[in-house]
Amino acid sequence: YLVFEYVEGNTLATHIRASGGLPVAEAVQIAIALLDGIGYAHAQQVMHRDLKPANVILTPDGVPRLMDFGIAQRGAAAMESEFRGTPTYMSPEYISEGIYQQASDIFSLGVVLYEMLTGAPPVRSRDPHETLHRIVNETYDPPSRANMDIAEELDRIVMKALAKDPRARFENAAAMATTLSDWLAPK
Repeated sequence: YLVFEYVEGNTLATHIRASGGLPVAEAVQIAIALLDGIGYAHAQQVMHRDLKPANVILTPDGVPRLMDFGIAQRGAAAMESEFRGTPTYMSPEYISEGIYQQASDIFSLGVVLYEMLTGAPPVRSRDPHETLHRIVNETYDPPSRANMDIAEELDRIVMKALAKDPRARFENAAAMATTLSDWLAPK
């Protein structure tokens, strides 16, 4: 059997639903904390593979805790025969090529940040196959289209995390966290 720490709080998904999106600074701070956690996992060669708001618990003092490493994998996954994870948060390369890598987690965190900022992910559909098709083939609207409080530079950061080509995304979680931190508190 497995023994897990009990973490008191509500999911980030519940928090987003209740508020219809988070204040920009709060969303960015949560994203930075999640990037720190996923960066640590990546340093151990562990890919989460199911990053989404329902897998983040916000403690009563507002600390985000990344949960559910149930389908996590050590090292990159290549050419899997079946998808694992939640379609809305899957990266284009995983959908089209069956390859899961650190950049795939960065993409998923980009979707989570987009959802925190706007109240909804960039792609929504009741049909999972349509969702997968749209992730691979459609261009996303920047989050500022749904939330006028989002600055142009934050738009660029989010859209870089959501780049279709994994090589166009942030090099790693630390690079994205640093970029967000610099945006939040410019030097």
